[in-house]
Amino acid sequence: MAETIKNTGSHEFFHIVTPLSIHSHEIGEFDYDKPKMSEHLWMYEGLTEYAAHHMQVKYGLIDFNKYLEVQTDKLDNAMRYNDTLAFTKMSKGVLDTYESQYGNVYAKGALIGLCLDIKLRQLSNGKYGTQNLMADLSKTYGKTKSFNDDELFATITKLTYPEIGEFLNTYVAGTKKLPYKEIFAAIGVDFEPVVTVKKAGMGKMGMGFNGQRLFVADIKGMDDFGRKMGYQKGDELISINGKNIPDVSEIQQFLNNLLENMKEGDKLTVVVSRKDSNGKATEVTLSQPVEVHEEKKYNVLKEFPVQSDEQKALRKAWLNIN
Repeated sequence: MAETIKNTGSHEFFHIVTPLSIHSHEIGEFDYDKPKMSEHLWMYEGLTEYAAHHMQVKYGLIDFNKYLEVQTDKLDNAMRYNDTLAFTKMSKGVLDTYESQYGNVYAKGALIGLCLDIKLRQLSNGKYGTQNLMADLSKTYGKTKSFNDDELFATITKLTYPEIGEFLNTYVAGTKKLPYKEIFAAIGVDFEPVVTVKKAGMGKMGMGFNGQRLFVADIKGMDDFGRKMGYQKGDELISINGKNIPDVSEIQQFLNNLLENMKEGDKLTVVVSRKDSNGKATEVTLSQPVEVHEEKKYNVLKEFPVQSDEQKALRKAWLNIN
């Protein structure tokens, strides 16, 4: 809940920039009787969502690995939507025709912000990013002056570089997929859309979090390995292979690291707290040799082991590292 509040609070705070200080006529003079939408949800919501997380890594509230996890989630969520639909077209029709695509403003919309920020930093030798752009657009327009939808890209191009106008027309107003491989590589991160990994399983039981511990919430879909382990509904997980279960925000990464590094026949040992019929809790150790299977992982982000001076310099500027 603390992480959700932090993320949501950050996002809503940044709306003081868009659309309060930068908006089109459709937003500035919103018609509540006959509503019309602007083409630029990529900016109102996408850039706002990007800023909410970039701010956290930029000022040390989260580390870089956690930030990459957030971006992986954005990439995963974006896969649920139509990636061949131009974002401006979706935005214009989001109140009716493309209503089902709205959630993508928080996924691909934020990724547009990431790509745009890094592209701006590349072109300016690290001196100018989306934060600077928003400040300049606020000066150009401001809270009392609305812009015409079809003039925004030209204004941004005039304030920045011809390449930025090309980027916006190609990837935001156009249907081409964002150049993730190129953009992430510029900051020393490898992007692979899909990789095959060998991974052990936990047992496919339904998991929940009760505010203190991870627990077995459902065993209906449990597989053969889960039955051999002997999980019971209500078991609270204390440790796995001798390691304590981390904070809820780090559990998924903890499990992935553990299960992807296990080999066929290695033992998975899970210590659980189990209550009897009288409500008395005792610790029970469950252990079985694991079965490894191949699994596809999507949108894998991983830092390059060796980075060039250009990559280091760009990341330093992008993250405001002194």
